[in-house]
Amino acid sequence: MTTYKVEKISCMGCVNAITRVLQQGDATARVDADLTSKLIHVEASLSVEEVQQRLERAGYPAVLQA
Repeated sequence: MTTYKVEKISCMGCVNAITRVLQQGDATARVDADLTSKLIHVEASLSVEEVQQRLERAGYPAVLQA
């Protein structure tokens, strides 16, 4: 599982949109989110770069967290 900071995430609608975008590249992708801290936890076969590119195109720029 990889964690990203997504400043533009604000509601479950955002989480659902992010999940749909990632599932277009990996149908089994899972996204858990903490809206308060604006962190998402992604479990997917996609590379970090591919996740970030997909989220950027969807309007949700993401920064990988250590």
